[in-house]
Amino acid sequence: MWAALQVLRDTGVLLAPAVSIGGAVLESVRVGLEYRKAIGLVGAAVSDHPGIDEIARRIVGLGARLSVSSLRADSVSDTLLHALARSGAKSLTIAPEAGASDCARP
Repeated sequence: MWAALQVLRDTGVLLAPAVSIGGAVLESVRVGLEYRKAIGLVGAAVSDHPGIDEIARRIVGLGARLSVSSLRADSVSDTLLHALARSGAKSLTIAPEAGASDCARP
């Protein structure tokens, strides 16, 4: 399910499935930081990943600028927002639940 969340380095040359907090994600981040100072997490709703707060905190702790492709408003935490702000993020994309009946009502 979390295969859509990936660590992106450079122009997409290095993509690694985000399967664990300490495993593939952080190892890919370390490799990516040898080439670039920015790490992007890509997924339909990055904030839904169960370990996103720790992943974001560790990425920023490594000195990277962090960006995310999309967040769901109901799953964004203060920890994630603070990590993004500390890393220099200036804007975010929030993905509303368009398929939810609450959003479909006029």
